[in-house]
This record gives sequence, structure tokens and C-alpha cells, in this order.
Amino acid sequence: VSSISGDPQAVLSAVAKQYMALSGAIAQMTLESIIAKYPGIKI
Repeated sequence: VSSISGDPQAVLSAVAKQYMALSGAIAQMTLESIIAKYPGIKI
């Protein structure tokens, strides 16, 4: 980050929400690859 424009609290909140969304997507992709590798495991 080189600069922040606008309300810093709103910007930080938006960044945190986006980070959490990306983290969830990464976790889901990781689990999907594990499930694909071991199809006998039931969830």
C-alpha cells in the first residue's frame, strides 16, 4: 500500500473483508484438491 484515499476506517474494513473472502476461496480450493485426491473420504 502506497497511499489511502477516503475514510481510512472504511478502506481498512473493505480490505479486511476482501482478505477474508480470498482466504475462504483459497481454503475451499485446497479442500477440493484434497477431496479429489482421496475420493473415498466422505464429508
